[in-house]
Amino acid sequence: GAMTFTLCLDLSIGLLFGVFIAAFVYVWDSSTRVIVEREVNAEESTSVTYNVTGPLFFATAGGFCDIFPLEEIQFDPDEIVILLEGAEVYDYSGMVALKKVYDRFADLGKVVALSSISPTSRRLMEKTAYMWQGVNFLEVEEVDTSVNDSTLHSEGIDP
Repeated sequence: GAMTFTLCLDLSIGLLFGVFIAAFVYVWDSSTRVIVEREVNAEESTSVTYNVTGPLFFATAGGFCDIFPLEEIQFDPDEIVILLEGAEVYDYSGMVALKKVYDRFADLGKVVALSSISPTSRRLMEKTAYMWQGVNFLEVEEVDTSVNDSTLHSEGIDP
């Protein structure tokens, strides 16, 4: 009798655990979406900005690279800005993915720059400085943020 008891117990734990894992994976999945918005400068279509939002780490690295297939990005303008304002690089895989995408553009002969990297990501990237040799970083000051600033302030005034 004892044997069947443990078997039943194991089964129910397994079931519960399965449900728990499914729920966890779902939450994990929704929090690990990397969204990339492609913006082409309307006045001069010589540059395109990829606005990256979300965490870059081992779980999202592969998907992040897939967002930039060679057959599509080869038709991009010559100047590429990868805007990382809403992104966070969490581990080595995230950095490798970012570098891989950077190189993919660079290999096509495009001028690529990484912009608005968070202090946390920057610290992580500095640890592997050798990886970022020759990489262009756009400092935030060069980007005109006056538009964003004014919208941020107006939200607080709401009656």
